[in-house]
Amino acid sequence: MQSSEGSGDSRQRRRKKRSSSWYTRFLSFGFFSRTWRRLEAISHWPTLTALPLFSYMFLGSVFFLAVIQGLTDINSYTVFWVPDTATDDGAELSAELFKQKLQALSYLLTFFLMMFRMRDMIAFFKRERTLLFLIFVLLLTAVASDYPDRVIINVIHLSLGIFATWLYFSDERRQRNVVYSACIITIAPLMLTLGGGFLLFFAHENGTIAAILDGQRYSGLAGNPNSLGGVCIAAAWATFGLMSQTRFKTRKMMWLMLVLGVVMFNAWSTGSATTLSIISSLALMMIGHRFYGSLGKKGRAAIILGGTTLVFIVLLVLVIQQSADDYAEAATGAVGKDMTLTGRTDLWGVAWDAFMQRPILGWGYDNHQTVMEAPAFGVPYNHYHNGYMDSLVSGGVFFGAAIIFSYGAYFLRYLSLSSRVTNAFPLLVAIAAVSVQNMTEYSLFRSNTAIWQIYFISFMAVAVMTVKPRKRSKPTSVRSQQVRPSARRLRW
Repeated sequence: MQSSEGSGDSRQRRRKKRSSSWYTRFLSFGFFSRTWRRLEAISHWPTLTALPLFSYMFLGSVFFLAVIQGLTDINSYTVFWVPDTATDDGAELSAELFKQKLQALSYLLTFFLMMFRMRDMIAFFKRERTLLFLIFVLLLTAVASDYPDRVIINVIHLSLGIFATWLYFSDERRQRNVVYSACIITIAPLMLTLGGGFLLFFAHENGTIAAILDGQRYSGLAGNPNSLGGVCIAAAWATFGLMSQTRFKTRKMMWLMLVLGVVMFNAWSTGSATTLSIISSLALMMIGHRFYGSLGKKGRAAIILGGTTLVFIVLLVLVIQQSADDYAEAATGAVGKDMTLTGRTDLWGVAWDAFMQRPILGWGYDNHQTVMEAPAFGVPYNHYHNGYMDSLVSGGVFFGAAIIFSYGAYFLRYLSLSSRVTNAFPLLVAIAAVSVQNMTEYSLFRSNTAIWQIYFISFMAVAVMTVKPRKRSKPTSVRSQQVRPSARRLRW
């Protein structure tokens, strides 16, 4: 009996030795061992782990044809946006191909960095199922799409953006001040876009303030005023977040004020009152939170009670005096829109009809190629100017439920984080900015936009601080179990 047990143990040891022999043999070669360890050390450089996310943010905020024209021949660039202007399709395609090559380099770098963290990444995402559920639902929409290859490509791009964000926050040094890390990785690449657009405007022979005052809209390096507005919102959020952690009378605050000036110029030049309204709301939220935090319990209770009473009285007076249509017209007119929000509500009706035709899985996460080819649902854009409607069209009720699930998971984790971190509020403001802007633009799950990327950044910043992989408990040997009671007797 003892010999059979001994032979079984020896066989188990041999199997264990064979399972780990490939790695041991690999490291036994001095050159390969030194090279591998050197690459592993390089993969943990903070600058290198930030580079994939930096490139995602920058590439998602620029229109490369504008960049190329700005660097080669400034005056060939159309400084003010005209919707019906004919474009050079060849030059635009060439610029897009160049952008795709840069994206491919970012993909390779992301894979390189993931290779040395595969075990930690798998352990994290086994616990973080929210994003995996979103990816699964989006992949499932390939069944409904006429272009399943496009769905797969979009999901890969989205997934690599998630992995790049995790790589950035997996560094424990960034987790010590996760809000600062989230804001700095946002503002750094976006200032290349906004700073370049700022210089391009004043270097261009037709770049005049008078033209903007006359109603012209500036596109900057984003290629479209609405896209530039989204970049400005993301950059303003990051700037306000950094300001909330900086003392007022410091040199750093002076630089942040300069950055905010560049951001606000670009936001004003877009001619988008919606963008300016959202940025103003972000500022009020940050200032209000700082003021609210400085009050005691009685002061906070008085503000909550007084604010609730004031809102109730104002709403009551408004309802009694005028109709809801009058207020809707006044509200839309205040931001330079008409009752249809410059035709957006008409697009929403088309999107709703498309959703009702395919309510389960939608038309596919394929940049709306399938739905736009249907004559009844084709519009002059590649989206319906409402991210929530676009999500329902792309993925149906399954995708809509996945978005609600991700929002719920985020807020629960934020509550857990805010109880331990005093300055976590900017991460909540980011979600508010994306959610509001998504009502009139296509922001959610449009992986090539900067404002969507800050949802990833905020989500992952909260997740890495609250979602911890379970540690395997070491099995206790029989001998230790027998010794422990005697040890207790000795201590007593």
